[in-house]
Parts: sequence; structure tokens; C-alpha cells
Amino acid sequence: MDLAAWLETNREKILANSMALELDELEPLADGMLYPIWEALLNGLQHILANPAEQAKMAIQVARYGLEVRVDLPGFIHSVNLLRRAITQQLFQAAKEIPDLLAGLEPCTDFFFFSCQVASTTLGSGAGAKIAEERSQLWTLVETLPALIYIKDQDSRFTLANTTQVQWVGAQSAEELIGTTDADWYPREMAAKFQQDEQQLMVSGEPIIGLEEKVCGPDGDEYWFQSTKVPLRDNGGNITGLIGLGFDITERKRAAEWMQSQERIIEAQRQALQQLSTPIIPILEGVIVMPLIGGIDSDRAQDIMRTLLRAITQHQAHLALVDLTGVAVVDSSVADYLNRTIQAARLKGVRTIITGLSDAIAEVIVDLGLDWSGIETVRDLQTGLKVALDRLGVLRSQNSNRKHY
Repeated sequence: MDLAAWLETNREKILANSMALELDELEPLADGMLYPIWEALLNGLQHILANPAEQAKMAIQVARYGLEVRVDLPGFIHSVNLLRRAITQQLFQAAKEIPDLLAGLEPCTDFFFFSCQVASTTLGSGAGAKIAEERSQLWTLVETLPALIYIKDQDSRFTLANTTQVQWVGAQSAEELIGTTDADWYPREMAAKFQQDEQQLMVSGEPIIGLEEKVCGPDGDEYWFQSTKVPLRDNGGNITGLIGLGFDITERKRAAEWMQSQERIIEAQRQALQQLSTPIIPILEGVIVMPLIGGIDSDRAQDIMRTLLRAITQHQAHLALVDLTGVAVVDSSVADYLNRTIQAARLKGVRTIITGLSDAIAEVIVDLGLDWSGIETVRDLQTGLKVALDRLGVLRSQNSNRKHY
């Protein structure tokens, strides 16, 4: 299921969850004020999932709808935030079963909703002091968001930036940043890449959504940011610049890299333990020994079979000794695996000798009704080695040499 289908399927649940969040507020708003905005936002989300390039256009449409139903700016912003929270919560729950849903999380719940709030303030409602008050409220929102927020003109020059952006590049004030480009703050190659992407956006009108890129900070260290940039258009639909939003995801990336390194270490340890738990000792040409120690579960029993068959091929063995002296007991499933292992070795033309079979293991084999009458078993590994050497004629040859001497 993709994100668009998930939104449609869970539409009523999202609305109900949004209202539940509103009812937790100290002074909840009437649902008649909230539902129209939520419906418009959900429709907008579904539209931009199919038409990503129309994200800014759809944000303006939603903002205009807010004006038409006479929702004031604080109420509009509050409605948007409630729906964003509800969708985010439900997406994270659903992603436990459908991980691909998270791919659309950030562009939908962050930049689109933020664009709607910006568009609502830009369009304005009322006049004079009312507009000034609403724009002041929006700027407070921009300043408090934990993100780099900026606007650039057609030449990629900064025309507006919040404090987080100003501090990130190392400027002393917004005035110092305005009118400059990335080339004034970032290494040459990095700034050139940013400008290339932005100029392509200016030409194509295609937004850049959720791009993860490595950035050199003012302290010289490397950071990871998730960047979204969408074109700004005038009333005639002409692109006049862009608005950008960047989230610092360095800690998330480092955590992911650490997890990957831990997984590699764990896998290496697992393979090392597997080799130690199923060792193969070639003692003579064509003869191998597999001494087993400790408990054996079904997984380890499967490894024993694979390892033995692989070793038979690798060493071109025709005689294999499986020593169970260090195994106190096995359950029925493990005994069945051991029986299959012996049968598989037989199919490859290898004679198997079982050594060190305990009373407990023998009882399990009998209880299962396994026929080991054709399998050679001896008391211990020493005896098994003598039998193997006798099979090869080594002992007979040695005895013959001693008599001759």
C-alpha cells in the first residue's frame, strides 16, 4: 500500500484522531471550524502525491479555502498543526507493518503544511493591523521551527532567512546574509552544487523534496541535512525564486551508520561463532572430524548439516567422524536433523562414524523410531579414529612393518 492509498483508507481515522488531539487542548475549537480545513488539507496531500510539482499551487488553494470559510490565521495554523500531528502518529504506527509508508512522511507532514501556513499569511485576511498581526504570528512560527528556513531570488541570492539559517552559515545578522549566495558561506564545490540544483528548479519548476545531502558546517565538520526546495511564483505563475527548508538529520544518520556497523560486527561474530560451534578437522587425506560441544538447537543442527556437506566437498572426504562426546542431550527435532545429516552424507558417498553417543541421545533416537542399525557408532573419539585408520589400512600397514622388522 502506498501513502496515497493509506491516506484514503485511513481518512476517517485521521480526522477522529485530529479531533481527539483538539479535545485535549485547554480551549478546544468547534469541529465545524476544524473539519473543513482538515478535509481540504487531506485532499491537497493526496493531490500532491500524484502531482509533486504542484505542491506550492495546492498550498495556495488550501490557504484560499481557509479564507473563504472565514477561518482566522491562528485557527488555520492550529488546524494544520493538529492534522500534521495526527498523520505523523498514525504513520509511525502503520510503518511497523508497512515500512515504505515513511518514505512520504516528511514532505507531506512538514513542508506542505508549512507552505499552507506561509500561503495563508501571504494572502492575508482583513486589512491593516490585522494583516500585520497575522504576519507577526507567522514569523514567530518560522523563528521557532527547528529548521533552516529561507527564501532566495532567481539568482539564488538570499532574500529572507530565519535565525537558525543565519546562525548556521555563521553570519552575524540576517542583514549580513541577505543579498549573498551560498558561494559566500560554503566551500566552492558545495556551493556550486547547491546553485546548480536551484537553477534547474527555476527552469523546470520541479520541487526538490526531502533531498539528503552532506554539508560542511562553519566549524569545518560534516553534517547531514534533509532539504526541500519549491519554486515561488507570482500571480501570473512565473517563477520568481524559491523557498527552502532544511532539517538537520546528522544524529539520525550517525545513529543509522552506527547501527549498520553494529550489524556488521554482529554478523562477523555470528559467523565466527558458527565456525567455532561447527569445526571441521581434516586429519588425513579423505578423512574429516567434526567434534560437537554444548547444546544443539534446530538452527545449529541446520548449520551442522550445511557445514559437514560443504566440508565433504571441500576436502573430497570419503569418511567423516561426528563426535558427540561434548553433547549431553538433544531433543527430537535435533535428533531428526542429525539423522538427516548422516543420510545426506551417505548420498554423497561418504561413510559416517558417530562417536561419543550418550545414553540420553540414544534414548531419544530409539523413542523416535530412527533406524541407525546401518550407522556405525563407537564408544569415543579415540576408538573412532582407530576404526577410521583401520578402514584406510594404516594400522594394518604399521603392524605389517613392525612384524617385518
